[in-house]
Amino acid sequence: GRGQCNKQEKVCECVGAWRGEDCRQREEVGWWEVVDIGLEEEQRRTSHSAVVEGGSMWVVGGEFLHKAPADSMVRKWDLERREWDKVVVMGEKAPSERYGHSAVFHNGKIFMYGGVMRSGHVSKELWSFDLDSLEWTREVPKRGKCHSDLCGEIHCAGHTATVVQNRMIVIFGHS
Repeated sequence: GRGQCNKQEKVCECVGAWRGEDCRQREEVGWWEVVDIGLEEEQRRTSHSAVVEGGSMWVVGGEFLHKAPADSMVRKWDLERREWDKVVVMGEKAPSERYGHSAVFHNGKIFMYGGVMRSGHVSKELWSFDLDSLEWTREVPKRGKCHSDLCGEIHCAGHTATVVQNRMIVIFGHS
């Protein structure tokens, strides 16, 4: 009664207020949906960061199962059209490829912190990517009042971050 599953196509077509891969999730309480994003196998990545701004999801960095394609540090997914837009990064500066970093959106920029470089080194770098100029800038964090020894730049990967009252708060991770 919630929908029909096509075993050959490996997809269920839900009816009424039912959603999800197997039509078990009620629409009013939210649901997860698998979206085919049309990436070639060599462009698939893991341990990346993503931020949503307006109608776009910006994907930054990540680890590739194959050799990283050229110009793969930043990708942009149009949420409405469900298509990838090519991002041509401008300027001469850019961060090294990395995975396990964090990223947040704030004041027109994506701020990317830490991560594991290709060499295996865990970074403490903070970079910003301006969504208007499409340029990377290495940022120098300002130190405010510290309440512990874990204040300021630390080598960090596998963490998450969020913006609270004009500050990027980094949570957990390892070095």
